[in-house]
Amino acid sequence: MTKLRNGFTTGSCAAACALASCLWQAEGEMPESVSVILPDGSQYRPAVHALAPYRCAVYKDAGDDPDITDGC
Repeated sequence: MTKLRNGFTTGSCAAACALASCLWQAEGEMPESVSVILPDGSQYRPAVHALAPYRCAVYKDAGDDPDITDGC
């Protein structure tokens, strides 16, 4: 049996974007990536993309879950 690839939830992506926006405002520079600690203790470290001043985005990776928001 093939092991399924893990992904990240929409909430994890939103938390990463919120953290990146706060860091950008506080430090005056948009971070290239941020680290979010997940409930299981692991880290989610996505690349951050600027949309507008202090508005950040990450690309969602849903893993092997058939999530309609994958890649958004």
